[in-house]
Amino acid sequence: MKKIPAMLLMALSALPRVAMAACECGYAANSTDTREVYTDLIETDFTKIISIEHNTDWIRQEFNKSDKTARGPLGVKFMVTNVAAVHESAPPNGLGSDAGLRLVVKGSKYHNDTQEIDMEFLTREFNASNGTYPLNIVLQSRASLDNGYNAQGTGNFLKVSLGFNPTTDFHEYRIDYLRDEVVFYADNKAIGRMNGSAVPTEGGHLILQHWSNGNPLWSGGPPKQDAVLMVASARAYFNSSLDSRKADHARRCVDPSAPDAICTIPDDRSFFFATHANMTMNQTVSGQPTYGEDDGGVSGRGSASAEVPLWTLLMGVFALGLWLV
Repeated sequence: MKKIPAMLLMALSALPRVAMAACECGYAANSTDTREVYTDLIETDFTKIISIEHNTDWIRQEFNKSDKTARGPLGVKFMVTNVAAVHESAPPNGLGSDAGLRLVVKGSKYHNDTQEIDMEFLTREFNASNGTYPLNIVLQSRASLDNGYNAQGTGNFLKVSLGFNPTTDFHEYRIDYLRDEVVFYADNKAIGRMNGSAVPTEGGHLILQHWSNGNPLWSGGPPKQDAVLMVASARAYFNSSLDSRKADHARRCVDPSAPDAICTIPDDRSFFFATHANMTMNQTVSGQPTYGEDDGGVSGRGSASAEVPLWTLLMGVFALGLWLV
């Protein structure tokens, strides 16, 4: 399958007013030295979702991995009860009062174990006494598979020290997955870039996971009490490889040079194209949930995973980590 660039991000800014339909030809962002245009989008404001169970874009996962397949002494057990939406009007329930998607117990783009883009927090590496909060950015490739699923030493692994404590406030984490390069950002600051043969050539999925399998060389754990990851929003802008999506774009994009035919992706974290009907005309992916009854509280133990099918992308996630180790 031909690789198509895409972009995912978590914070955006205001657009100029338009009287008629806008953005018919796509959404633009400045990535490195080029202006990339994306035809499709998925936007989710988890603080506005009452029930993730009825959301049209995200799928809660339930599956087990043995200690061997999980490459850790405890294995992992993914449970749908460990994934829940916390609406902004919901009362505090003892696990933190922030609204968003709650994962109890990594953000990544995934196709398989050799076509994976990761941003991973290992909270065992956090050191509040000296203000050290590293973020691991990884391209899982054939080289990492040959190295026992270990990307360190392959040239596609970076440990970056963040200039903030990710557990005390929400921050934006972004991946620009381009044709020949992957660029990683934290709060709109580029913190790493990778290129070469390890850049994925296949479309994949966007996955939000929070887990521990007891591996002392990686995840550590298990935590002594429930650990919580909160995600306020996720935004993905991408070019689909599906013929149906390409046909939709061809029908709506009559004149790319027309005013407002291409909309710039803003930096205002409160802005969503999906809340403006005239900016998402004929979009195959709505980015809007179907609201249902409240899921109730989060219970049980294990790991948590939420997945949305994607192709290649520009992606951003606005997240707060509340970890207990």
